[in-house]
Amino acid sequence: MTITAEGESVSGLDLEPPSARGLSFQGRSSSTSIRTSIVNGRRTTVRRAEVALRYAALRAGTLSLGPIVVRTGDGEVHDLGSLRLVVLPDSAAGGGEGEGAGSPQLPGSSRSIWLEAVPEMPPRLYAGMPLRIRYILHTRYPLRRITRSWDSPEHAVVRLAEDPGDPRWQAEDGLFSRAEILALEMVPACPGSVLVPFVEVNAVAFARGSPLGSGVSLKSDSVRVPVHPIPRRGRPDNFGGAVGEVRLLLEVGECPEGSSERPVKLTAEGEGARFLEAFPGVSVRGPADLEVVASSSGRKRRTWTCLLTPTDSGSVVLGPDSVAWLDPADGTFHQAAFGPERVDVLPPSATEGAVMAETGESGGPSATTVAAGLVALAALSALLLALRCRRRETPASVGEASDPDELLSALEASLSRLLTGEEGYVEGRELARMLALRGTDRITVRSVVACWRHAEALVSGSERYMLEDVRKEAEAVIERLEGLLAGQAENADAGGEG
Repeated sequence: MTITAEGESVSGLDLEPPSARGLSFQGRSSSTSIRTSIVNGRRTTVRRAEVALRYAALRAGTLSLGPIVVRTGDGEVHDLGSLRLVVLPDSAAGGGEGEGAGSPQLPGSSRSIWLEAVPEMPPRLYAGMPLRIRYILHTRYPLRRITRSWDSPEHAVVRLAEDPGDPRWQAEDGLFSRAEILALEMVPACPGSVLVPFVEVNAVAFARGSPLGSGVSLKSDSVRVPVHPIPRRGRPDNFGGAVGEVRLLLEVGECPEGSSERPVKLTAEGEGARFLEAFPGVSVRGPADLEVVASSSGRKRRTWTCLLTPTDSGSVVLGPDSVAWLDPADGTFHQAAFGPERVDVLPPSATEGAVMAETGESGGPSATTVAAGLVALAALSALLLALRCRRRETPASVGEASDPDELLSALEASLSRLLTGEEGYVEGRELARMLALRGTDRITVRSVVACWRHAEALVSGSERYMLEDVRKEAEAVIERLEGLLAGQAENADAGGEG
């Protein structure tokens, strides 16, 4: 098939060879020429571009090739539609009516049985982009005991995408039956012309008049697909390899009862979501930390579940952030963005021990609820006081603490000594204020409050933190705070001497 374009501005032709069931693409060639003529003193230049495509027919019947879409060098796109082809049977191959069970052409050179590879080609296939290939078995005779196997081509990763099980045969052209026997997914690792996987089929064919059948072994046709490199021009810095549309959704949940942590869920949807192996990242501005705790994935969806842990009270802004993705239709990059999301947070000490009062029919808490809450609050206060007294009786150093209670007691004693000059109990909700009064920078305040919160979580039985990790964190916090306060004292002495 030859496609020709002529015009004054034609510089070339660009097209993806169209695929068709029953045809195997063999190759292409292209050429350009310029013809100049002078008529009545006027000079005219006509440019000509030509592309020749070669196909081989795999079966007889009426076939359709297309759609055929051509791009000229000046950027214009031309849809030439589809081309109908009538392929006559090859009588020399033994495909006539006289072929019987004992014909030597079965399973020799006859095309009475063949296996077709049908790639589901996107507009452009890029390296790292999954390609689905369907394998369709065509036969004129009943087949039984079908087995399949396949090989992985070089520079590509192949996996089984679908196994239909027993073939579901459908009539085709009055002579043949067809059935899909399996589908593979191939991920090319590099650009170029890549062969799709060869599938081998073994079966028993029962031709006319044959009660026993004969063995058939055949391979799928050789099919190559063009794989394009990821464009370098215009590639954003936040492009991580996603080919296909990506949509991002950020959801911030409410704090569970008695907790200051908020669940945060980031979801990526679309054809390009499968490429996002790593967490895209969410920027956090404000007194809180974000940690990924779980992830899940599907064919066109990925979800990351995070915890937003406040280190102080205030307003936290999540995002805005974005992820770049490549449109395989035109090779351009786009951005999938989310945020900003603003939430107000409270430190753990402001939410721990909070009592949710039940409301009566009048809309306010009943007297019974208030009384029960006061009793529970008194019991909790007594328990905390007993724990504080017990911890104060055994003030081990932070590095020598052997259990969560000793660690929290030693941390509180060290903080009280550094901030007030006395060993005592430091109230968590006052800790940030006391540090600020001593002129401590905000980063140090957050690290100290976070360490105190981790120690409190250990005492309450939380399994999220390990004693050894929190102990090392506490030692580092105390050492850093001592250095800062000592530096402030030296600066004050130097100022007094001046």
